[in-house]
Amino acid sequence: MDAWVLARYLIDAKKCVDSIVYISDNAEKLQYINLRDRINQARDKFYINCAIVLDDYILSKHIAKRTLCDEDNNVNAVYYERDKNVAHKDGNYEAVEFNSLSEMIDLMKQQISHIKAVCKDILPEVLSLDFVSHDRELFRLIHHLTKDEEDEIYKRKYPLRGTIENTNHDQVIIKEILNDIEDLKKIPQDKIKDYAVVMEDGVCFEEGIQTRQDACILINTLFGLNMWCSVNAHEFVELKELQALGCFDEYGIIQAPPDDPEKLKAILEYMKKNDQSN
Repeated sequence: MDAWVLARYLIDAKKCVDSIVYISDNAEKLQYINLRDRINQARDKFYINCAIVLDDYILSKHIAKRTLCDEDNNVNAVYYERDKNVAHKDGNYEAVEFNSLSEMIDLMKQQISHIKAVCKDILPEVLSLDFVSHDRELFRLIHHLTKDEEDEIYKRKYPLRGTIENTNHDQVIIKEILNDIEDLKKIPQDKIKDYAVVMEDGVCFEEGIQTRQDACILINTLFGLNMWCSVNAHEFVELKELQALGCFDEYGIIQAPPDDPEKLKAILEYMKKNDQSN
């Protein structure tokens, strides 16, 4: 399997962790939905996708699955969940007991990071696991976003979105849009040049990370490239701290300086402190 196709499965697994982190951070706001089912669905998808990457590694290295499971506890745990609980509901399956969602999250992060390390030879070297607290659907539920409201947010963030500047009066080139790697199988090799990928920013900082990485995977798979978008952890922390101080709203839109003198003072002090530390 192509390295970037495998990367897609690993990143989809990573986004399952992101969803559980988001649920953990916003459980009180999500009491009206069945969080247990949501978490179970995310965990099932996580182990399916991790196992797909492992299956390809075992096949490419001509290793016996049983041998690898006996030698590696993390690999064994991934296959145990996939085979005993997701693919089949075995009567002798024993679920891991967690005292908190944090414990579950920590274990899943450890497992996927280990899988990435084990399978590094068949994955793109530039690939990174950038965990964020986000779930695309639940974010919209919490913020009561309709399609029209979401379009309005994008207009405020990007006033020129949807416009085309053609100063040279060249002919506009029309392309088909590739939305999923699975669709690539249906495209003849001589038609690939007729396709393009839309790189979206997302409705908030965290979603922007996910959507840009998804687009990179599609672009790389379509055109044989090796581009990637990773997170500068230090800068992202600073961005979230400025958001908490009121410099950005929940959608990442820059806000006017607050009228409250204390809030403005806190922002200025933060920026001054940060400039000195840098």
